[in-house]
Amino acid sequence: MTISNLEELDCVTCGVCCTDKTDINLRVYATNDEWGKIPDVYKSEFEWQKNHMGFKPCKGGFCCKALSGVIGESVKCEIYSTRPDKCKQFEKGSARCLEMRENNMVGFL
Repeated sequence: MTISNLEELDCVTCGVCCTDKTDINLRVYATNDEWGKIPDVYKSEFEWQKNHMGFKPCKGGFCCKALSGVIGESVKCEIYSTRPDKCKQFEKGSARCLEMRENNMVGFL
């Protein structure tokens, strides 16, 4: 499988970078400074996961609590302007991005 055109990758119709088949790999740690800017509703409710984003069940696994919409159709990060650095560092079109898209059949012909 191949992506038709890397320049046409559209993050707002994808969202797989905010998902995982299990909750194990969906661990987004926020620094204390970042943590203070994130609304409580998106934080993990487990005390042992201090400074971790929360996750919720979604299409085929789990996704970040701050992700709204439908994976592969239309998504939005509700905390985009204050999202943790780990999220900011995820590169559109990177090997991990393409692997996640392929595994979730998003954007592939």
